[in-house]
Amino acid sequence: MKTLRYLFFLFFLFISCGDEETPTGPIANFGYTIDNLIVSFSDSSTVGDAAINNWVWDFGDGSKSTEQNPVHTYAEDGTYSVSLIVTDENVLSDATAPREIVLESQTIGPTANFSYTSNYLVVSFVDASTPGNSDINNWGWDFDGDGVDDTTGIGPHTYTYTVSGTYTVRLTVTDENNLTSSKETDVTVAEYTETGPAASFSFSANFLEVTFTDISTPGDGGIITWSWDFGDGSTSAEQNPIHTYEEDGTYSVSLTVTDENSLVDTYTGAIVVSATATFISLAPGYMSINLDINVEPTGELILQVGNLSNPIYGISLRIAYDSSNVLFMGATEYENGFFFGSEAISFVNDVSSVIHLVITSTSGSGVSGSGILYKLEFEGHSEGSHIVEILPDFLFFYDSTGNEITVPNLITYSATINVECIGEFDECGVCNGGGIEEGACDCEGNVEDCAGECGGSAYVDECDVCDDNLDNDCTQDCLGVWGGDAVE
Repeated sequence: MKTLRYLFFLFFLFISCGDEETPTGPIANFGYTIDNLIVSFSDSSTVGDAAINNWVWDFGDGSKSTEQNPVHTYAEDGTYSVSLIVTDENVLSDATAPREIVLESQTIGPTANFSYTSNYLVVSFVDASTPGNSDINNWGWDFDGDGVDDTTGIGPHTYTYTVSGTYTVRLTVTDENNLTSSKETDVTVAEYTETGPAASFSFSANFLEVTFTDISTPGDGGIITWSWDFGDGSTSAEQNPIHTYEEDGTYSVSLTVTDENSLVDTYTGAIVVSATATFISLAPGYMSINLDINVEPTGELILQVGNLSNPIYGISLRIAYDSSNVLFMGATEYENGFFFGSEAISFVNDVSSVIHLVITSTSGSGVSGSGILYKLEFEGHSEGSHIVEILPDFLFFYDSTGNEITVPNLITYSATINVECIGEFDECGVCNGGGIEEGACDCEGNVEDCAGECGGSAYVDECDVCDDNLDNDCTQDCLGVWGGDAVE
């Protein structure tokens, strides 16, 4: 009976063991892409019952890798036999059949490139070239566009130009395979020029007392000094002086300003003052200098009123001129003056060359004292001094109701426009002149000597020496040779 039970147990055990399945292992496979001598491999193996956890690559050139997706760089062209072995967590492995990869490298040269930064005539250059198959080992820089390299090496390099202009800069690079590449770029440079101040001023008159306000514009440096000439022999170094004149009149006032760079500018303008009389005048505008119309040729007059003891609310006037000499171009309200924002202004340049201005104040209290009304722009048509005058018979003042009022002791001042040139001044200050004569170095007709000095006295003696010292002039020796040392 025991024997029977034992045989039954063995039979059952045999049947049970025969039911177990064999595990499925991985199937190795891979793909790749070629970039010159660089090959990127990608694992494309199929997983079995367990995950793959080990990769062994043989690149066929003696190199191996255990990465899943390696990138390998071959040293040279050729045919390489590559294989991959994969193993999973059940320690089951599979290997691909050796696969031949053919590599044929391309010869790639360098690509020249550079960047630059300029500081007026000084320019800094930085190489930005990229190598090909081999390293760059030579750089040739031509900064001035003459076709000859000015320096070599990777840099960065700094080059100083002597004059303003546009230069074609070329960089040529060469690599270890003796392959070259060039890059050309136009570089524009300019000399540094300091901008100086522009002098100007405004003023307000209270009878003979005038308050001057500096409205100069600084250049590259701040303004540090102010020099006023009030036109009556008095001066001031204040920025915003107050000056009292001794008598009525028209005065030419000049302001000279100097900045931190020792650059100077002067502005001159005319003002009218009166101890008792109310006046209306035309005087040089803030944008002109002595009303000299030059290259444009345009200039401005300012229409100003002074010493109004009682408020007024409007002015109507006519200004006459000779249109064959000057031409009226338009009127502009003065922003900081009287009647700014006026309700009505009209001007007519008719056949009699008369400007008609109607100015109405919007101020509820009217205006009094002194101030500027308008800026009038003229264009010169002939050289000379030309009168622009206010016509007293057509000058009217109005009260707040629009009725005409009489202003006692009224004085009118006209203006003279000086047209110096119709055309352009040349570099020698001559109207429509031809400039410096050919071969000369200045407006006086001087020429450069052998030392390069304009109007200098240096000369070249018989020994080809350039100087202006007569004591060391070349002499002849006893053989008649200039500069020789033979003696008797």
